[in-house]
Amino acid sequence: MWLMALLVLMVIFVLIAFVNYWKYQKLIFAEPFLHALKIIMCMYGQVFKDRTFFNFMLHLIFLIVGLFLTNSYVCNLSSMYTSRIYEPDLKTLEDVGRTQLGIQVYSEEYDEYMAKKNLPPVIYERMFVGNNSEFYANRQNLNLVNIYMGGDHIVDFVLFQQLYLKRPWAKYIPEPLFTIPSSIKIPHRSPFIELFNRHLGYLEDSGILDKFKSDSQWDGILSGTTQFFQDTEINRSMSMAYVQNAFVMWFLGMFLGFIAFAGEIVFVWKHKM
Repeated sequence: MWLMALLVLMVIFVLIAFVNYWKYQKLIFAEPFLHALKIIMCMYGQVFKDRTFFNFMLHLIFLIVGLFLTNSYVCNLSSMYTSRIYEPDLKTLEDVGRTQLGIQVYSEEYDEYMAKKNLPPVIYERMFVGNNSEFYANRQNLNLVNIYMGGDHIVDFVLFQQLYLKRPWAKYIPEPLFTIPSSIKIPHRSPFIELFNRHLGYLEDSGILDKFKSDSQWDGILSGTTQFFQDTEINRSMSMAYVQNAFVMWFLGMFLGFIAFAGEIVFVWKHKM
């Protein structure tokens, strides 16, 4: 954007200086440069005093250029808030290849994952075994230095900490590697197996079992095992960073205009001598 503004500034400066020399026999540089600087900011007045059709067309061009540049700059700022400037979300296992992240797994599960035959090649290449303690700590604290494996109940338990985040830090890829039946351990040859299975089926059909699982996420918060993450507070006060580019452009324009004006004075003074 700033490169385009600089190129337009030089083109308009050369155009105004050429018209002044061609129509009015004035070889000046400071005034055309200041006019060009005001044009790209859409703050200019009358550049040429003669009311001719040619001058009218030039002023019309200057108006269009000024409106185009100022609106382009405003739209460029607005697009930073309305468009996605982040990387696309990972939706499938093949999308892992677009990142540079490794896939850390628990040491005792590494051979089991590597024995799977239906995974994309990039998954086998990125899998590695690290420190198990760091694996659990990073996964629980959402320290996303790698991609982490986990069952659906573990993923829901860990990602529940993002409940109050405006934009989640972590996201799971909803593509299961394998499925295992849900089971509960009870003593072998217990006389209550049939009764327990029937009762468990009632709980699952009524949705109470899912309610138990969702409530367990709150148990992690209440026990201190997990915690809710909060968005980092943004300093919304106006600072120099908001206007520094425009200030630098204005300062350079005034400095170059002063240099050109001083050069004209020296040029006229030498010719008079």
